[in-house]
Amino acid sequence: MPKPSHIQFLILTAGLLASALDGPAQTSAPLRLDLAEARRLAIERNWDLLAAKSDVDIATAQRLVAHEFPNPVASLSVSKISAD
Repeated sequence: MPKPSHIQFLILTAGLLASALDGPAQTSAPLRLDLAEARRLAIERNWDLLAAKSDVDIATAQRLVAHEFPNPVASLSVSKISAD
């Protein structure tokens, strides 16, 4: 059985996405939010807050790495050995 090409894969993926997006239409009432729920969603999805949280996670990881022991280093020098 031959392997499908990239184009065939993209066509299949696009078809699956289109069928998933064309699901049954919702006939329920429109979504209504109260003020507390709207604030919660705004804070939860705020890109600035998400970026700041990511920066805090990165800083925490860097702090943990800084406290780790460094790799041991061994060196040998022959420059002071007399050749005579």
